[in-house]
Amino acid sequence: MAASEPDPLMTFVQGDGTVGGKVGTSLSIVVYVRDRFRNACPYSVLSQIQLGVRWPSGDGPSPEVKTTLDGRFFASYLAQEEGQAELSVVLSGYHVKGSPFSVIVVSSIGQYPVASKSFITNQSSSDIFAGENSYVIIQAVDVNGLYLKEGGSIAAANLNNQNNIQALSAIDRLDGTYAILLNVTSAGAYNFAVMILGSPLSGSPFSLTVLPAGLSTEHCLPSGAGLTISTAGSVGTFDIQAM
Repeated sequence: MAASEPDPLMTFVQGDGTVGGKVGTSLSIVVYVRDRFRNACPYSVLSQIQLGVRWPSGDGPSPEVKTTLDGRFFASYLAQEEGQAELSVVLSGYHVKGSPFSVIVVSSIGQYPVASKSFITNQSSSDIFAGENSYVIIQAVDVNGLYLKEGGSIAAANLNNQNNIQALSAIDRLDGTYAILLNVTSAGAYNFAVMILGSPLSGSPFSLTVLPAGLSTEHCLPSGAGLTISTAGSVGTFDIQAM
């Protein structure tokens, strides 16, 4: 089923290009084009996206938009001068959610993350399936709300289900982001607390629902007399415990 017309109010943008960074560096954005039902729109809407950056000295070059086949559109631009700039993301003639974005360009980014400003980048759903690997990505942010570009901090998480707490460590990706692997084998409702430098992220703990995994024929258990013996002309029966 194809998506309907793109909706600027349902479309959202992520990336350091929406907040700013260090002068002379490349800032990136990802535009997630959605219809009014939040379905991803195809690459054919590329021509309906217009980007613009206004610097203190005037309008800069319009960033070039590139696309994938899953409703994500990528662009980048150079942080060409210090100060406050403005990024506009327009879809079908209308600003998308959050646009225009206030962008701050500074001479240097802070060294240490602020937990209350740092966030999870890929929390599109609070549901995962039991037994499947799922990664949570933390973006470390400095006191000015700018994305850190280097690692070196400590991030961690706790998974809590009826007071059964499991500590999870994070992988430092050395680019200002940290990855936490989730592989939960028991279905149920969990609290998921995420911390950086020992302090909780804004909104933490998060709610996480682990859904039952699909049936596995390898683990289903048959039982009953019909498996081993039966009388000719009669009905033999046995049970299967789905697992």
